[in-house]
Parts: sequence; C-alpha cells; structure tokens
Amino acid sequence: MFFKYSKKLSWIPDGMQENLLGVALLKEEELILAWEELKRDFSLSKADIASQKLFPLLYDNLQNHGIADECLMDLRTSHRQEFIKSQLLLSKAEKILRIMRQARVNTLVLKGLALGDRYYGSSTLRPMNDIDLLISKTDFPEVLEILRSDGWEVEDKNLPINIEIAPSVQFIESEGQAELDVHWQIMRDCRNANETSLLWEDAVPIKIGKEKTLALSATYQLFHICWHGARYNEVPPLRWVADAVMILRKDFEKIEWNKFVEITKLHGVNIPIAIALKYLKENFVSVIPDEILCKLEDSKVNKFQEMTQRFHMTKTTDWTFERCLKEIIFQYPGLTSSTDLKPRFLAYLKYLQYHLGVRSYWQIPSEFLSQGFRSFVLKQPKAS
Repeated sequence: MFFKYSKKLSWIPDGMQENLLGVALLKEEELILAWEELKRDFSLSKADIASQKLFPLLYDNLQNHGIADECLMDLRTSHRQEFIKSQLLLSKAEKILRIMRQARVNTLVLKGLALGDRYYGSSTLRPMNDIDLLISKTDFPEVLEILRSDGWEVEDKNLPINIEIAPSVQFIESEGQAELDVHWQIMRDCRNANETSLLWEDAVPIKIGKEKTLALSATYQLFHICWHGARYNEVPPLRWVADAVMILRKDFEKIEWNKFVEITKLHGVNIPIAIALKYLKENFVSVIPDEILCKLEDSKVNKFQEMTQRFHMTKTTDWTFERCLKEIIFQYPGLTSSTDLKPRFLAYLKYLQYHLGVRSYWQIPSEFLSQGFRSFVLKQPKAS
C-alpha cells in the first residue's frame, strides 16, 4: 500500500541526482558508466545546494578509481574548503565535549559529527554545517549556563516554551562563526519523540579528537538518517542516501532489524521509512531484508495516521490555508504523545502559543483569527 504512493517526493533523488550519487558511491564499471552519464548534462557551477554537499565524496571516489577529468580541479577546491571547515567545527566540538565532560554532563553526538570518521573514513567527506549534540533534557539548564559562559547564545523569542515543545535549541557562537544544536530528542513530527531511553542504552563509544563521547548504535543511526531525510525540507537533504549506504556497508551485521521495525512503529513513521528502505534496496544496497520491508508495509495504521505521515513527507513552505489547517491538525498527535507535561494537551497549547506569539492560552483563538485574516484576506505575510 505504502509503496504505491504516487505523488513525487522531493527527498527521493531525481535522475540527475541519482547519477551524482552513483558517481559518489559506486565502484569500478558502474562508477564509470554513471560518470559518463552525469557529465553529459551536469554542471558543477549550477548544482543545487543538496548536490554540492556530495562534491567532496564525489572527488574522493573519482580519485580513488584513477579517473582523470578537467572538472576534478573544481571538485578538489570544494574538497579543500570542506576540509578546512570540518577541522574548525571538529575543534569547536572537541572543546564543547571537554567542557561537558568536566561538568559531568553525558553527551551523544549526532549527524555529521557522528558519521564522518566513523562511516566515511574522514569528516571531510561528510560535510556538516553545524554541531549536533544530544543531552538529557534534565541537564539542559546546566548546559545553557555552561554554553553561555563559553560564548554561545540562544536566539529564541520564548525559550521556556520552546523547551517544552521542541526537540532542540540552536546556539550561535558569539563571533557568529558556528552553530550548535543541542537536542534532547532525535525525532520530530512523529509520535513518542520523548522515548529516548533505549537509544541511550544502545549508544556506542566514539571519540571526537581526544574527547570520548557516545554515538547512536548502527540500528538507531540508520533509522535516524532515513527519517531525517524523509521529512519535508525546503532543501531536500540528498546526502541521506549516502549516509544510509555508508552505514549499511560498514555496519550491516550490527543492525538489529526487528528492533529497527519496533522503533519505526514506536514513532509512527513506517510509511516514509518503508519508502526510504525500498529506494535504497532497489538502487544501492540490495541486501536489505525483504521481510523487513514486508513488516513495515504491513504495519497497521488508520487513515488519520497515514495522512499525518504523508503530510510530514510532502508539506510545502507555502503558507496556504490548506497548509495551515493541516499543520494545526497533524501536529496534535505528535506533540501530545511526545511530552512529559500533564495533562498532555498542554504541549499543543504551548505550540500554538509559541507560534502565534501570545502570552496567554486565552489569546490563542483571537490571535489565530487575526493572523488568518491578515494572511489570507489582506494577503500580508504570516507572523511566524
């Protein structure tokens, strides 16, 4: 049922992007064929942002297979720039981890910071724009003070409410040279996002520079990458495919597939995860078990749950009336199942309060009508 969903998904690579991934990931004859196909229509200078993130890996794979081409000079430049950028971020991350260790705060690194050396063999080959760190939510007040004293600031109009409804908070370095996302959940736009005890239990040791910390297990890593890629993004994160392939190539034997299915069901995202795995199996990693795809496809979901999952895969950034209405409807189950607030519906009220910019719950109805009137009748920009 889920694989027959016909609407074009922006996070599934198109023909050109698939050739680019082929050049970055494939070996020997397949790589050469993909490269010849890509060169006919592809322009490095006109590549979209998502494709540019693959340039260091593209360059590395072509170099390793002895392929010479005039455009490799431009790719080499991209590779060098990414090396410098990654070294700066790694240095900052190492310092943050050291401060956290000294304060006895448990940490777990996410995304590029966890994937670079571990799966790509080099942080240069897996570009990252910021530092992503997971902590326990109970440690956040202390972490906030630690980071502020080290020159990091939060840019948030209402931090106390945001902590109750969001999975993370973004910090900006005082000099404006780096960004840090401090997470207490790895999931969003899903059910039971606050269920994090198992991922901490399964976490594996990793070193960033000289500092010891933790990273997600191979099972959780693959799951997180697939969901992060499948959620709608204005700039589709094409590199989710490369991340997933690298994880499957190196740690396939470590993935606990039955646990993978249970995690997917827990968070209520079996449709996008099934689509992601099917795409990977058909194009890059044929060893993904068929029975796992069947279990995901056969997972029981009601019509509302199906609509919710599809919305989070396909919503747009255009704030039409339909988009606003769906956002209001489909955020409710995720927010109310992912909070420690009692009663749980308070999380949804805080979500509306935060995005409408009001001080009291009682102001929500009138402000909602007011913003709706300005946006859709007077055609003024949306406030938040």
